[in-house]
Amino acid sequence: KPLDPLDGVPRSVVGELIELRRQVRQLKTVLKQHRIPEKEYSDPFLTTIYVITPTYARPHQKAELTRLKSVFLHIPALHWIVIEDAEAKTELVTRFLETSGLEYTHLHQATPPAWKLKEKV
Repeated sequence: KPLDPLDGVPRSVVGELIELRRQVRQLKTVLKQHRIPEKEYSDPFLTTIYVITPTYARPHQKAELTRLKSVFLHIPALHWIVIEDAEAKTELVTRFLETSGLEYTHLHQATPPAWKLKEKV
């Protein structure tokens, strides 16, 4: 039988814990609705997760970044590093990250021509 962490805890205390957890969930929902970054209210002892995403300009680039952002917004203490394969940062990715609600670092570096994949003839 698995150990119950609340085994032996008085019933009134268990009820109070359940109510406090509900209130925390409710408060987090309100904070997200007001676009308060999760770092402002998350546990300071959580280890930061760094996610590195290389990207390049193409028709479905924003859709792919949006899908990633939707998942990352659910992860506390996440820092997103986005690296564009370009001579300069594009306005699309810059604006996207600025309005993402995530902690991020935006970098750019063009792939040297010698390293690019050759098109099949």
